Amino acid sequence: MKAASESTSKASSGLPAVSIIINNHNYGQFLGSAIESALNQTYANCEVIVVDDGSTDNSRQVIESFGSRVHSIVKTNGGQASALNVGFERSKGTLVLFLDSDDQLDAGAVECVVGAFEPGVGKIQFSLGFMSEDGGFLPQAYPDPAGPLPNGDFSRSILERGVQNTPPTSGNAFSRSVLEQIMPIPEADWKIGADAYLLVVSPLFGRIVSIPRVLGRYRMRGRLPRHALAEGAPGVPHAAWGADAVLRVLEYEERKLAALRSVASRRGETVSDDWPLGNRSYVDCRIYMLLHHAGQHPFKGDSRIGLAYHGVSAACRLRRPGLPWLARVLGYYAVLGMAPAPWARLLTQWRILPWTRPGSAREAIRDLVRSSLRSAVPPASPPVEDLRGQHREVAADQDVESPSCSDGRTPKD
Repeated sequence: MKAASESTSKASSGLPAVSIIINNHNYGQFLGSAIESALNQTYANCEVIVVDDGSTDNSRQVIESFGSRVHSIVKTNGGQASALNVGFERSKGTLVLFLDSDDQLDAGAVECVVGAFEPGVGKIQFSLGFMSEDGGFLPQAYPDPAGPLPNGDFSRSILERGVQNTPPTSGNAFSRSVLEQIMPIPEADWKIGADAYLLVVSPLFGRIVSIPRVLGRYRMRGRLPRHALAEGAPGVPHAAWGADAVLRVLEYEERKLAALRSVASRRGETVSDDWPLGNRSYVDCRIYMLLHHAGQHPFKGDSRIGLAYHGVSAACRLRRPGLPWLARVLGYYAVLGMAPAPWARLLTQWRILPWTRPGSAREAIRDLVRSSLRSAVPPASPPVEDLRGQHREVAADQDVESPSCSDGRTPKD
């Protein structure tokens, strides 16, 4: 960060102040890099606030090492929402960026955000490139800067369906005027994954502007990127993808719906009962649950054909370019709706669990034939450390926007 005198000069010139709020719990090994990335912004009129949410590791020592360069808040553990609420109360910026303590910002991130800000804008978002646990850069980014990105007023459409292609916490900067209308975040409901609340309700109060550039880094920490790409939601752990995991992420989407309804009701607005079905990834998870764990499926009225219809409808709203992609999507859901159940189970397995996909068309046909003779059973998950090949698999199939269940991932702690 530039010297304090330069920061004061910038502030007096009328450029908006920006608050970077870093929330942390027991990520001392990553926290220093996150703080450095916030302090090294080319935009001078920034304050950096670090909220430690009851860490028991070396996080406090890391924070203290930066001295007066950051505003530190140390509190008892109360969850992510409580950390964000306390940080926002202390902040002064016209724009507020919440940075997870294991992520990083590029040096020019805030400068680009400020350049895109104007009256009426509620949120400015940018893409986050993936990095490995040890900090190595990976080729994937979310959202894809070249893909369809949200821009404009979503205050009406958000009542019917969620906004697609939104990054997680660290890829968003919010107008203070919007945050003042939606915060504090309900702490009992959002001890983890609190960014989902902000991402869902903020479009009611201001326009979204997307910057089609990678301006930060999201640390994967052993999570499979292929599961990440759902409404800005990296991180479903692939080692635990069973009925309980699917139920958790479906419940997560229902909590988002409840939050949106609560805030919208204060404005006299009503949210569609089918709101979650506007997310293709959520639909895919309901299909997966229906086919693989029918006895525990919570939606008794679901059918393959009905969910396949919702999948097509949600996919068409993504405005992805190109007829080949649309043809693949239509073909996928047509097969899901009408194929023998063993085939449908295997197809949903391949979509949700990408490491189980066959390596060639011949192998795919072989597996489908075998599945006709016995129920398709998902293979064992690969070792967590075997990520290099998985990253290659993601890069080869970026056109499928999100095989995870909405953004109901297992969020970062």
